[in-house]
Amino acid sequence: MPGTWTWTEHQRTDSTDPDKKPYCDWLPTGCFTGHATQGCAGWANFSTQSCAELGNVFCDTDGNVVRLELYESGLKCQLPDSLSQLTALTRLDLGNNRIVGTVPETLLTALPHLSRMSISRNEFTGSIPCALSSSSLQFLSLSSNFLTGTLPTCLPQNLLELEVAANLLTGTLPGSLGDLSNLVSLDVSSNQFTGNFPDSLSRLSRLAFLLASSTLMSGALNQVVTTELPSLIKLDVSHSMWEGTLPPFSTTMQNLRVVQVSVGQEESSTSLVSLSLTGLSHPSLSVVDASLGFSALVPQRRHHESVAEKLWGGTG
Repeated sequence: MPGTWTWTEHQRTDSTDPDKKPYCDWLPTGCFTGHATQGCAGWANFSTQSCAELGNVFCDTDGNVVRLELYESGLKCQLPDSLSQLTALTRLDLGNNRIVGTVPETLLTALPHLSRMSISRNEFTGSIPCALSSSSLQFLSLSSNFLTGTLPTCLPQNLLELEVAANLLTGTLPGSLGDLSNLVSLDVSSNQFTGNFPDSLSRLSRLAFLLASSTLMSGALNQVVTTELPSLIKLDVSHSMWEGTLPPFSTTMQNLRVVQVSVGQEESSTSLVSLSLTGLSHPSLSVVDASLGFSALVPQRRHHESVAEKLWGGTG
């Protein structure tokens, strides 16, 4: 596909175009909302602009789309199957739109070079497809949708960051999480998970952020999270249903800085931590949230920032 490819040219040569609608065939059909006069994301003249001229689309020297970054672009539609023909794609960011439907399995299996994918803050439904396991994804954000079912045992083995917060996921966290040996950040907050952390997390020697607030996880907190995660920087188990005594933190966890464990001051809530806080004595601990949270001290990252890149030099 030449770098001067345009939508008009594609329509003219559709029968002979080997790429077949190589990107975004849903855009001219009104998927954008609220951008009627000025276009969207720099796509005011979609029909005549070349790949290199379209805003938030990045191509290689042959004109193949390698990055599609349409964060907060007013998209309201389903994802078309034709996106799976972007076989050179390495980065896909569709966060903070109003995209509906399920996560397409065909999209995931057909993109062998995709290393980053964010579809957070949309309206996706259905389960997380096992097709993810065949991908080369390193950064995956599915947060703030309406995904249901369990967290699958089949996840990309190269993952550095996994975000599934603020969905409707149920069941227990799978032991297969321990197979993600490169994982740096795991966020399963604001779901309906039950049970405890699996023992297999002890194999995650690079895990720096473990966020599991506002779940239905309960019982005695597995000491794997307080003794066997040597790279851990932040642990958040607040607003869940833990009981008993907080296990002491190992002094070998020298990176530990933030522990968030709410202890039940909110009168209206029945799902708060009721742990004894004796385990919070730790030489490197500088911030302890034992009440309602320190969100101001630990601000949320913007969509494009990567924990793994900051800690380990990053890839992809």
